[in-house]
Amino acid sequence: MAPKQKITLFMVVSGILICFIGWIKPQPSSSTTKGNHFWTFKTHSKKKHNIVVFGDSRIYRGVSPSELTKGYPNYFAVNLGYSSAGMDDQLFDFIVERLDLNNDPHIILGITPHSLTPKAIANEHYIQEKNRSAFTVYQRMYLEEYLAFFDRMTTAEIFYALFDKHPAFQSFEEFHEDGWVASYILPADSNSALENYRKEFMDNKVTDQSVSNLLTRVKSWNEKGIKVYAFRPPTTRAMVILEDKLSGFDTDKFSERFELNGGIWLSFDYADFVSYDGSHLHYDEAKRLSRLLKEKIFNTLPNKSS
Repeated sequence: MAPKQKITLFMVVSGILICFIGWIKPQPSSSTTKGNHFWTFKTHSKKKHNIVVFGDSRIYRGVSPSELTKGYPNYFAVNLGYSSAGMDDQLFDFIVERLDLNNDPHIILGITPHSLTPKAIANEHYIQEKNRSAFTVYQRMYLEEYLAFFDRMTTAEIFYALFDKHPAFQSFEEFHEDGWVASYILPADSNSALENYRKEFMDNKVTDQSVSNLLTRVKSWNEKGIKVYAFRPPTTRAMVILEDKLSGFDTDKFSERFELNGGIWLSFDYADFVSYDGSHLHYDEAKRLSRLLKEKIFNTLPNKSS
C-alpha cells in the first residue's frame, strides 16, 4: 500500500474511531462547550423579546422563559441573568437593547440584596462575556455548540455514568437557549450557601445610591411605556434572615418605593420553595416559580390567549 493510501486509511479509521467514542461516551452532567455557547449567545445575540427577565444567578437558574410564556403566543421572553449581576446602568442599557420596544415591552427584575451592593454592581461576569474577542464570540456562537459532542470527561465521570454509579457529590446543569440554566446538586444542603453569603456581605452592603439609581431607571422605563415588575427570588427562611440582617436591605420599604416609581411588585412566600443550596432553586421548583410568575404577570397584560 502506498504511503499516501496508508495516511488516508489512518485518517479515516481515526475519524471513525473518534466519532464512535463520542457517540458511546456518556453525557457529562455539565457541558463546558454548551456553557460557553450559552453565555456567548446570551450576551451577543441581537434577537429582541417583549419580555426580558434580569437578575443574578437566582434568576438565571430560577426563571424559565418558556414556562413563563407558555400559552401566550404573543409574548416572547428571554432570561438575561448573570452570576452575581448587579443593578447598574450598563446592564440596564443592555437589557433595553434586547427589548422589543414596539411590541408591548416588559421587564422583570429579580431583586436580591446582593444585586444592590458595590461588588455586584461591578458586574464582572457580564463584562467578561461582553469583552470576548470577535474570534471567540464567533467560535462560541456558531461552532462550540456542535463541539459538545467531544466534551471532555474525567475517567471517574465515565466510570460513574457507564456503571450507573453516583459520586458522593454531583452537580447538574442543563443550558437552555432562552437563557435559563436548569440545575441541582446532590446531596442537597439548604444551608450550604449561608457561610459564603455571610462573608460576601462583609464591607459590602446595599447602598442608597444603587437603590436610587434603580428606582430612577424604573420611573424612566415606566414613562416610556415599559411595564416593569420586580420580585425577591425565593430562597430559604435562613437565607432571608441572614440577608436582611447583614445586607441592609428592607424588602417592604424597597417594594413601596418601587411601586411609587411606577413598578409592580410581586410577592412570593420563600418558604413554599425548595432550594438545593440555600440560594438557588431545584429546576422543578424553578419551573413552578415561572408558572406562578406567569399567573401574576399575565393577569395584568392585554390580549391574553390561553
